Amino acid sequence: MDQKHKGWVLGTLLCAVGFFPTACLPNKDNEAIPENKTYFDIKGFFLHQADSLQKSNPYIFKEVSQDTALEARKMQIANWQNELDFFISSDINKSDWIGEFRVDSTSNQISYTSKNPEIRTKLIKIKHYKGRLTHIHIENRDSNSLYRSTEHLDYFPDSMYRISKEQHVRLLGEKKYKITGSLNK
Repeated sequence: MDQKHKGWVLGTLLCAVGFFPTACLPNKDNEAIPENKTYFDIKGFFLHQADSLQKSNPYIFKEVSQDTALEARKMQIANWQNELDFFISSDINKSDWIGEFRVDSTSNQISYTSKNPEIRTKLIKIKHYKGRLTHIHIENRDSNSLYRSTEHLDYFPDSMYRISKEQHVRLLGEKKYKITGSLNK
């Protein structure tokens, strides 16, 4: 892949994907499940993270790959709300979706599994230890007669995030993307 194309791919992926929130849960500003929400408030949680990160303006080390091409760099994010959009758009607190998720919980994890094949977000797992959020895992899937997409989103507070995405477009074939970001401490 030539340098111009690699730069375009990196720029496109950096604008389209990526995030790195850095807080723990629960806290007074961001309850795990606010009273007016049925499920964990993914959207509210990551909007709060975006606001905090916008104010602290940290450097992250970001690796972006498309199939076999890989680029990496240290950077600051200009707009954290855009950066966190993959998580924010995985919100399952929609009025039409009440009762559409099976909720399973243990002493250190809560899982939301979609019972409706039409809902894009298929699974959310939230792990915690001693009241602190330790990991969020989200699986999203979309498909129609021309397109199939699978996303695995992982977020580890104060350390890293990872997005793995596979797309298959009829006549164009398959593409694999992976984005990993880590907070520079």
